[in-house]
Amino acid sequence: MSEAEIKAKILELLGQNKRFQAIKYVRHAKKISLKEATAFVESIGKEHFPNAFGKSVDPGKIVGWLFSGFGLVFFIVIAIMFWSDRKSAQNSTHITGKVTSLDYSHDNMAAPVISYRHNGKKHFTKGTTYSNPPSFEIGEEVDLIINNNNPNDVIIDSFFERYFLM
Repeated sequence: MSEAEIKAKILELLGQNKRFQAIKYVRHAKKISLKEATAFVESIGKEHFPNAFGKSVDPGKIVGWLFSGFGLVFFIVIAIMFWSDRKSAQNSTHITGKVTSLDYSHDNMAAPVISYRHNGKKHFTKGTTYSNPPSFEIGEEVDLIINNNNPNDVIIDSFFERYFLM
């Protein structure tokens, strides 16, 4: 069999998406090893079908791009949360309250109950984050942030109370 006939048969098989049959055909027609037949078919394939025989995508790069994308999304979310927190803190009143009791959940976790005075009236608020051991002690003074637009919207000025979504 001539080289032109072998090449034509390879192109025919590759055109039908039969790469393995093309390699098998070359092995028998030219009586060469599997490695040599694979290289021969790929060289012809790259010449005539460059998209099918181009560089393969490195899985490490895909994973890297995915982690970068997720990291960027999380960074943007955190930046928006930080900006929103700063903006709401500027539109708020900062006062001091006192932990009067601890509210225990069914699994022995505690959240502080705080009393404070605002506009001459005594109010109470409860923390949103439960912990064991409790984050605050009874009698402890804590900083509070009161929303000027909604005086019932009170946040304890601590990292866990401000930034944990519980």
